[in-house]
Amino acid sequence: MTDTAPAQVSEATAVSEATAVSEATAVPEVADSPAPPASGRSRATVAAVVVAALAVVVSAVFGYLWYSAAAELNSQRQLETDRRIASNTAMDYTSRSLTYDYNDLDAFFAGVKDGAAQPLQDRYDGVRDALTAIMSESQVVATGEALSAAVDSESDGVYKISVYAEQQTRNVQTPDGGSVANILSVTVSEHDGRWIVDDYGPKS
Repeated sequence: MTDTAPAQVSEATAVSEATAVSEATAVPEVADSPAPPASGRSRATVAAVVVAALAVVVSAVFGYLWYSAAAELNSQRQLETDRRIASNTAMDYTSRSLTYDYNDLDAFFAGVKDGAAQPLQDRYDGVRDALTAIMSESQVVATGEALSAAVDSESDGVYKISVYAEQQTRNVQTPDGGSVANILSVTVSEHDGRWIVDDYGPKS
């Protein structure tokens, strides 16, 4: 009878040692655990911050552009308004200057001095006596109407304007009257919120 016990023990020992070596060298299994540091979340956060920053910049740029456009539009509208007021002032003054009646020359001189700069008023005062004598002798009655106006130039708020007008006149020599076309040069500017005629006369 053959004794196999030592061999079995030896085999068992070998298996045991092999198992121990295997367990010692085996890579341990990683149990379910949280994912590594969330680099994906970090990137998402950075992207969100960048997008928000870009949104702020874009909003600021569009806001500035809108403000600039609005300011430019308002400035343009103000310029157009000023040109219209200057033109209307010139036309109104022209109509008054071409309207007079020898029976009431005081009203005429009061009308042409109203809204006129002091140097222009002084000019009318200087020729008042001569004009009064001529108009009274000729018995002149005239009615003027400004028909259109064009701004020739503008510099520092001073407008040079051409006004086209017609004047109906009658006097001793032409009792039936007649129509005369006139082109006047009128200089208008604003003084403390009031539009003033600085100069007036035939356009050369």
